[in-house]
Amino acid sequence: MTLLREMFAGDVDAVGDESIQTKFLGLGLPLLPVQSYYIRGPSTGCNPCGFSVGLHLRSIMSGYLRYWLGLPIAAVLLSLNVIGSQPTVCGYSCAATGLWLAVLWWVARPPARVARQRKILGMVVGLGADPCWVPRDMVPQILENLNKKWELVRGEFSLQKIDDALGERALLPLVYAIARYENRLHPNVESATLAQKAWKNIEEGWCTWGKICNESEKVRCNKGVN
Repeated sequence: MTLLREMFAGDVDAVGDESIQTKFLGLGLPLLPVQSYYIRGPSTGCNPCGFSVGLHLRSIMSGYLRYWLGLPIAAVLLSLNVIGSQPTVCGYSCAATGLWLAVLWWVARPPARVARQRKILGMVVGLGADPCWVPRDMVPQILENLNKKWELVRGEFSLQKIDDALGERALLPLVYAIARYENRLHPNVESATLAQKAWKNIEEGWCTWGKICNESEKVRCNKGVN
C-alpha cells in the first residue's frame, strides 16, 4: 500500500470558474505530476469535471512553487518571533516570500488577450477553453452545435458566408468561435485568417463585449452552482 496520495495543485489560467490544474502524487506536498486537466468548477477529490490536457508545464511549476515556497513563510514567522531581527535571515525569508507571492499572481495568471478570447468562447460555446486544449474527439460535436446556431440566424453554413458576416457586430463572437474550432479540426489559412479578423473587430469594441461576457459568465457560474 503506497503512502502517496492523489492531490490537485497548480491552478493556472483561471477564467471564471474554469482553470488548468494538475493531479500530483504527494504527501501533503506535491511530488510527482500525473496529469493536467482543464477543470470546470472546483475540483472534487480525484474526479475533476473537465478533460485531460496532458502535462501542463506552468501548472506543474505553479503546483511545486506554491507549496514548496510556502515553507519560507514559516521561516519569516520564525525569524520575526524567535530569532528576532537578524537581517540575513529576515532578508532571505522576505525575498522568498515575495517570490512565492509573484508565483500566485504572475505565473498563474493568463495573458489579458488570451483571457478575453476565452471569455468570448465561453459565452458562445459554454466552454471557455482554448480550442487547442479541447480533445479532438469533442470538437465535431462543439462545431456541430455552433453551426446550428449559425443556421438559426443566417441559414446554410459555409466559411465564405461567415466571412461576409464580419461586418455584423452581433455575429462576431459566433464567427470567431466557429473559425477557431474549424481551425482546430481542420487547420488551414482560411479559418485562421477569419478568426484573426473577427477577433480584431471584437477587440476594438471590447468595452461593450467585456460587459456582455462578464454577465454571461455570471449566469454560467450560477448554473454550475445550482
